[in-house]
Amino acid sequence: MVESSTSPGEKVSAVVLDFGNVLGFFNHHLAADRLARASRPPVRPELIHAFCFGSPLDHAFERGQITREEFRSRVRGHFGMQQTDAEFDSAFADIFEMNPVVDGWLEHLSRQGPLLLLSNTSPLHSDRFLRQFSNSLRYFDHVVLSHNTGSRKPEQGIFRHCERLVGLAAPQMVLVDDLETNVAGARAHGWRGVLYDTSVDLAQVMGA
Repeated sequence: MVESSTSPGEKVSAVVLDFGNVLGFFNHHLAADRLARASRPPVRPELIHAFCFGSPLDHAFERGQITREEFRSRVRGHFGMQQTDAEFDSAFADIFEMNPVVDGWLEHLSRQGPLLLLSNTSPLHSDRFLRQFSNSLRYFDHVVLSHNTGSRKPEQGIFRHCERLVGLAAPQMVLVDDLETNVAGARAHGWRGVLYDTSVDLAQVMGA
């Protein structure tokens, strides 16, 4: 399903796409499984998942409040891991695949007005997907990463940052995101919002 505050046929000036589960799919459980096997002694993947994802540590990393070195050190120290940096980074960040439906719309969307990518993400994850999807990301005018801005969706600061980049007011922005909390935050800030899943018809939503 999709919920949108746009009217049929109504165009917006700037489209802001979420990365995770919109432009690209991800699977944190892959990382948790790999890191659990590397722990000494091995632990249940659920313990890794709870420590690394959706946790205060994760949110601090995504806000840029701790470095990648600090993040690695805290995870490895807590679970007794002996991996090299490269081994840890690969286990943690090799979790992405492209959403071909949204990828197929990027060229069209880029011709309609400013196109931004907006992601709550850490340096380890963004380093990975920026390389992995570089061909698709060329269609974006701006790539906004939470760890570079100091705030995360649905915090208002990251929405204001996007407005400053394109020189547009809130009513001229639309966020396409898979999380209801982020869409609600964008709407509360004055943006238009689309709650995305794989059944969405982007042509209808964007008035294409």
